[in-house]
Amino acid sequence: MSVSSTPTAAASPGSPEAGVLELTLQLTRLGLNAPDLGSAMIPVLDALVAQTSAEGAGYFQLADQTLAYHARAASGVMPEGPAMDALLAHGLPRELPLISALEASPDILYFQDTDGEPAASGFPELGVCALIAAPIHDRARRLVGALLAHVFQPHDWSPPERHLIDSVTGLLTLLAARLDAEEREHAAHEGALRAMGLSLEARDAETQGHTDRVTALALRLGQRFALEEGTCGRCAGARTCTTSARWRCPTRSCCTTAR
Repeated sequence: MSVSSTPTAAASPGSPEAGVLELTLQLTRLGLNAPDLGSAMIPVLDALVAQTSAEGAGYFQLADQTLAYHARAASGVMPEGPAMDALLAHGLPRELPLISALEASPDILYFQDTDGEPAASGFPELGVCALIAAPIHDRARRLVGALLAHVFQPHDWSPPERHLIDSVTGLLTLLAARLDAEEREHAAHEGALRAMGLSLEARDAETQGHTDRVTALALRLGQRFALEEGTCGRCAGARTCTTSARWRCPTRSCCTTAR
């Protein structure tokens, strides 16, 4: 196993370094315009498969509900079999040696052959021989994601491959960390709105189910008019406002009194 080291030589027009820089900028632009983290990572995974010896690549994101790292995006040829099915169903557990290694490493990890590598334990059973693992840390240095690329036979990652991988994933890991934080903030906001709506429903039987009905209606309207996903989400967020307004309104049906 080895870690990355990124050259700092200046790029000249038409050089391989300039090509890597252009690719990095292109992927960054695509990532900034992506609607979510999974979509942002797909061009990165495609580039790794197309421009290195990697036969497949995937992005795994930490789920707070399960405390495991679940697949969000993939490209190329993936492992098959019961072990891979279990991984897709349950995610990469935090107890996995590779996850522990990524939690402690700020750098990309390279494995020429996973067989006999303690940090890559479990991957030979998937048929993965050579492996790249790039950690995604948040501001608190918590591991929130992992970008993995693999080969089904031992492979010595060449200096040009390592430079491309270091350059592309280095900047994109920063973008991924920001998008991950935005997704978690959005999820927390949605959870707070839903909790508010349900608490209002609990205080007034007239509003029972109102939150979910308005959410479903808002999403259907957004889809009917082909609105973007983010706009649909904001429309759906209005359900708590309508529940709150109905609860406060003194002229509701059945002449109930606002409390």
